[in-house]
Amino acid sequence: MLDSGIYNSHQSFLGANSAVRVVASKDFTGERRTDDPYGHGTHVASTAAGNGRIAGGKFMGVAPAANIVNLRVLNKTG
Repeated sequence: MLDSGIYNSHQSFLGANSAVRVVASKDFTGERRTDDPYGHGTHVASTAAGNGRIAGGKFMGVAPAANIVNLRVLNKTG
């Protein structure tokens, strides 16, 4: 996932055993953070790999059991 980061502990990224599916994170912005201060990366990642827990399974990503690699490439100026 290349975006503004990911909120790792979001319920959408938990596996069946409640383990976080974000398996690696790296910052390429120089801001030394991999979280998602803007929400865009988390939104996009949940569209791709969200498990549907928040909506009771009604809205799941296209790969709801996939592991996620978080590569933060968008800084505070986008």
